[in-house]
Order: sequence, then C-alpha cells, then structure tokens
Amino acid sequence: DVARAALRLEGMTPLPGRGARYRLQLESEQGEALLIDESYNSNPLSLVAALEQARACAGNGRLVAVLADMAELGPRGPELHLALADGFRRCRLDLAIALGPQMAAALAAAEVETIEAANIEEARGLLMPRLRAGDTVMIKGANRAGLGALVARLRTIARVPGPSGRTAGSGPAMLERAARLAALG
Repeated sequence: DVARAALRLEGMTPLPGRGARYRLQLESEQGEALLIDESYNSNPLSLVAALEQARACAGNGRLVAVLADMAELGPRGPELHLALADGFRRCRLDLAIALGPQMAAALAAAEVETIEAANIEEARGLLMPRLRAGDTVMIKGANRAGLGALVARLRTIARVPGPSGRTAGSGPAMLERAARLAALG
C-alpha cells in the first residue's frame, strides 16, 4: 500500500554522499547554510536531478554547487558534460566551483559564475568565504574526485551539528502524493 510505504519512508534519513543534509554554522556572518552531500558519484541524470532537488530546498535563495567532472562516460564524456548546460540554467545555479575541465566547460556554456579549483582543499578554501547565510550548497561529482573528503572537512571546519532534513521527496509533499496515489486505486 502506497500510503503505508510513504509513512515508512518519512522516517528515513539519507546516507552520506547520497543526499545527507547538514547545517553549516558560518563563521564570517551570523547564520547557516544548508549543505547537501551528493558526493558519492555522478552521472548526467543524477546530477540534474540533485540540482533540481537542491533548487527546491534553496527556494529563492542562492544555490551554490561544488561539481567535479563525471567519470566513466567514455569518449562522449565532453559532449555529455556540455549537455548539462540546459539543466544548470533551469536550476538557476548562482555560483559553482568546478573541479575538472569538462565540468568547468559545461558551467561556462550555461553562463554560471564559476571558479575553478585544482583540488578539494582549494575548493574548500574558495567556497567558505563565499557562503552567505541562507545559501544552499550541493556537492557532487565522480567518486574518484574525493568529494566525500571535502564534505567531511567542511563538517569539521564549520562545526556542523549533524544530519538534518530527509531524503528527497519525503515529508508532507510526499505524503500528499502518496494519499493521491492511494485515492486513485
């Protein structure tokens, strides 16, 4: 039964690297930013879907992303990266830190304000002073880029209290959808 399944999903929290959310206590100003950890891996569909979810979380606030090149795309890798430009524009990405030339090219094609970083430590150094209270920041890329270590470092530096939020699609909206589905039959 869909409604019962939705109720069970309501209590689930996402796994690290797969949508876990953390509140970053910003040192530069009073307030917090929401960190969405999608660092486990990336492909064109999952990247755009994660950005859409992040935009929903950000609402009218700023959406910031740290994005690394996607791996294992074969000879079409550059083309598949460039095809992300429409998704970047649709999600109204405000600022990105790119790790890798293919992601940097895709972000440039979308005309997103982008800063290139050579490694995750440089990405952290570029990100932290640019975050503002109320920002939503999502981190995603190929697992081999090591973005999980960046998330761990941000959690340590920013004194993050622990996971917050639910899996994508949970909460009242999910329960409402489940009730509609159950009513259909």
